[in-house]
Amino acid sequence: MSAVSKAAREHQYKTAMERYFWYKDAGICPRCLANSEPGKVYCKGCYDKMYRKAAERDPTGEKKNQLARERRAWRKANGICTDCGKSRTVEGKVRCRRCEAKARDSRIKYNIHQRTLKEGRQWEP
Repeated sequence: MSAVSKAAREHQYKTAMERYFWYKDAGICPRCLANSEPGKVYCKGCYDKMYRKAAERDPTGEKKNQLARERRAWRKANGICTDCGKSRTVEGKVRCRRCEAKARDSRIKYNIHQRTLKEGRQWEP
């Protein structure tokens, strides 16, 4: 948890939103404080930056997936837990004791849920 209290975060959010709407209503770009485009929130420069950044994003997530595959393979080869990446693995497994227990509990909970759905009952955790 961060050092900032919940009340302080809420106050920061509230003032930021007030400032944003004030700039928007005044016709000032909330990002760079230049004059915004008529009838729009941001100025031309900020819209160009946003569009350029959106075009550079990987819409399929393939780059992120490839990095995750490489990280998992490296961890597996070095005997490190593939889930948390912190602890050594249990002999013959790819997870540490803690992550293995969490996965087992999750599997059990899921199987109970599926059985209750098949029986037509409401599932209660």
